[in-house]
Amino acid sequence: MRRRLVMTVVATSALILIALLLPMGALVERFAFEDALAAAGLEVQATESVVAFRERADLVTFIQDINTNTDRRTTVLLADGDAIGPDPQFTPDVQQARDTGRAITNSTEDGAEILVPVDVRGVPGDLEDAADTPAEVSVIRVVIAGHTLTREVFVSWFVLALLGLGLLGLAVLVADRLGRTLVRPVTALARTAGRLERGDLTARADPGGPPEIGEVGLALNRLATRILELLAEERESAADASHRLRTPITALRLEAGELRDPAERGRITAHVDDLSRSVDALIREARRPTREGLGAATDLVALVAERAQFWRVLAEDQRRS
Repeated sequence: MRRRLVMTVVATSALILIALLLPMGALVERFAFEDALAAAGLEVQATESVVAFRERADLVTFIQDINTNTDRRTTVLLADGDAIGPDPQFTPDVQQARDTGRAITNSTEDGAEILVPVDVRGVPGDLEDAADTPAEVSVIRVVIAGHTLTREVFVSWFVLALLGLGLLGLAVLVADRLGRTLVRPVTALARTAGRLERGDLTARADPGGPPEIGEVGLALNRLATRILELLAEERESAADASHRLRTPITALRLEAGELRDPAERGRITAHVDDLSRSVDALIREARRPTREGLGAATDLVALVAERAQFWRVLAEDQRRS
């Protein structure tokens, strides 16, 4: 019972944890991707101002600095076809971002790619010249390495797995304690019932544990008390009946003594004596303590001798050995 209860709790807890942790794992993966995109967006904003308002030499230095000690790779694809950074490829997506003027986010073999177009027209700060100058669009490319996202997601999944195992272990511990509180009183009831079965009618159960099991213990105690009462009544009735038999036996012995034939008188007297001994044995049996003789043990030799003595008179009367 205890083992089944623990297994039931483990199975139920495992199903609940799976139903909770799998969606949480998917959300963690999504949040990790969005956080990486947000960090890349901040980097793109900083790069835009440098592309729009700084000299090329400053841009080269800036790109080298931001690509140092980071898992992201930033590249500026200039309007004149030149590129500054580790990813100088002019892909169709780059051309699309340049033509439409809209940012593009793609999934690549390396991870995720963000393409942000930057319109640079004329001399910075000269609005009138900028309005008359044809658009020159550079594209900022930020590549987020896939292993970065994978590492962060795996760390989060590992934490979730540890949390799930911890909760499952706690559920097992609670189920084991609960099963112990249920099994212990049931085991005590079984021991009490075994003592009653072996004839120890003084055995009583401790009505502890859950209310339902306590009710069973009280019922078992009431049953043992009722058995004692019934045995006492039965023995009292047997003793009373045996005492009532003494009067006719005495009268029968007196009548047998008045017989004139000595042989007949001896035979009838012997029968009366046997009957009297049987009644005395019945009275002694009825007066024995309740616990005596309730066990399953007996002296077979004494029992056979007693029964042989009981039937000896009939055998002699029928002249049988």
